[in-house]
Amino acid sequence: MHVVHYTHSIDCAVCTVFRRSKMTHCRDLLSIPSLRNLQLLGGKKGLSRPMNWVYFILSQPFGNWVNYGDLIFYNPAGRDTSEDMLLSAIQEAELCGLAGLIFLLDPDLLPQLPDSVALEADRLAFPVFSLSITENINNISRDIITYIVQSNLQEKRGTSFWKKLLFEEASAEDPNLLTQAYINGINPRQSYCLYLFQFCNLPDYFKLPVQQRQVADPAALLSGFYSKIRFFLSGELTNYWLVEHQESCAVILPVSPSGPTTQSTQLFLSIVQKLEKQYPGARIRVAKGSLIFTLEQAPRSYIEAQRAIYIENLYPEELPYIDYSKLGFQRLLYEISDVELLRRYVEDTIGSLLLYDLQNHTDYYLTLLTYYRQMRNLTQTAQILNYHRNSMILRMQKIEEITGLDLSDHNHFYNIYVALEIYEYLKKLENET
Repeated sequence: MHVVHYTHSIDCAVCTVFRRSKMTHCRDLLSIPSLRNLQLLGGKKGLSRPMNWVYFILSQPFGNWVNYGDLIFYNPAGRDTSEDMLLSAIQEAELCGLAGLIFLLDPDLLPQLPDSVALEADRLAFPVFSLSITENINNISRDIITYIVQSNLQEKRGTSFWKKLLFEEASAEDPNLLTQAYINGINPRQSYCLYLFQFCNLPDYFKLPVQQRQVADPAALLSGFYSKIRFFLSGELTNYWLVEHQESCAVILPVSPSGPTTQSTQLFLSIVQKLEKQYPGARIRVAKGSLIFTLEQAPRSYIEAQRAIYIENLYPEELPYIDYSKLGFQRLLYEISDVELLRRYVEDTIGSLLLYDLQNHTDYYLTLLTYYRQMRNLTQTAQILNYHRNSMILRMQKIEEITGLDLSDHNHFYNIYVALEIYEYLKKLENET
């Protein structure tokens, strides 16, 4: 039998409760004194899975009775204890996103598990433990729940601080801000990065058939949405805060002053992809605000992430990950509140072309937009619009005639580019209202 046996000390457990990272993970089971006889059979690589609660399960299937991050005590004795059934229990538990599975072994009916259990747990990176049914399971479950509750209280204090800072503007000016941060387990001298997950099409999502969306109401969906983000993060990160707000969820994590790594970016992008697989038909985005060097900058970073998602939704390019600092020109458009000023710029630059198309039922504007979107590559533009290259040359000459602009002139190039971007932005704004 492939077994790893752990012993624990009370001092270690106390240290873990009060100095650990904010979330409870499956590996924390190995620090609880009453679980000194717990044996890890396999799935060591999955010990970073989050652990939210404890349940006893008496039979399969158990998918309808559990939630992401639950730890399951499972007693298969007295029922089908075949190898196939034991393996299917592990597979179902992993598929449900559970923290781990503890097999309760009966010395008479099921004294040990086959080696294939350990192998399957390792393959899935899913923690599988064993514990004798003769142990005081009620006391053990009470100790686990107490541990989870204590850890959650610590996490909630930090999360409450960030929520107050992000959504109560006066708190950033509080002279006791640094003291409050330290009290709530947050280092105010640390640099942080804020990522914002958002369920962008929640109203439209609930127009889908209930069989497709699998949830009855928005509250249940958002609860699962937050839980899944927490679950996907917990396997990769140990120190972060998650702040839920309406259809979005902010993730704040400590970073070096130079900012997050490429691996962090890839992690958040992969989580978006996993979430959209969990919610077919959903449009989920994640955006990064500017770095937080002082706590007072946190509300600004949150607003920037919101703006990044909003701006991305205005444009046809569907980007699951948006960095506010990389938006460039679109950031300036959003900051301009005088819409009439933007309209006048469009009219002064390409207004004659728009009017010509309207009066003559032509599509020269589309030609010009495509030309610029293809980095002024005439051949690619012709292919996309299904024109012969010679016809494209004539169309570009006609556009120059109508607008009075020289498409090869460097200054005219930037004026046209800005006008095109503004016009597309204004069209999206009109569709939003």
